[in-house]
Amino acid sequence: TFPTTILLTAGTIQPILDLPFDRFTFWTSHLPILYHFDFRYSQSWNIRIAIGFMFLGLCIIFALYLQNEDTRAALFANPLNLLVFPAIIVIVGLILAFSIWLARRVSEMLKSADLKVAEGKIELDSHYNSGAGFTSYYVFVGKKRFGFTEDMSRTFKEGEKYRVYYVKASALELIMSYERVQA
Repeated sequence: TFPTTILLTAGTIQPILDLPFDRFTFWTSHLPILYHFDFRYSQSWNIRIAIGFMFLGLCIIFALYLQNEDTRAALFANPLNLLVFPAIIVIVGLILAFSIWLARRVSEMLKSADLKVAEGKIELDSHYNSGAGFTSYYVFVGKKRFGFTEDMSRTFKEGEKYRVYYVKASALELIMSYERVQA
């Protein structure tokens, strides 16, 4: 299976994660809402960029068709050629609409997700999938397993005890914060 854990350590979340532990209930109850708004903001920019590239590509294709007399004749020779451009717009629009729906669904799941804690000694493991051609890296915190696409041996030291705060939203497990626990 493909690893589904994401380690979030940068951006606007970092100052919130540095709050003292006695304010744990305050920031854990508001953290998913903060991510909810960040996803929506980045989603709107992604949509604008995707629509811009779509129209840029259509303009380039249309300009190539109108470049000389032979290509203009080929474009207007068959009415189905003129239907290709609106069909491309509809197909890309449907893909964007599906992406928006999926992103909002995951955002809503993250907004209502509970913060969970795993604590224990770290064990590192990896598995190479020759069929897919990639290596999956696993970090076991006690009995809880987190999967990664990158080696986490620089982040987590094997044999040491850690406390990991994470949220499970859909298939993703987002690690919000972690700390080394003195034995």
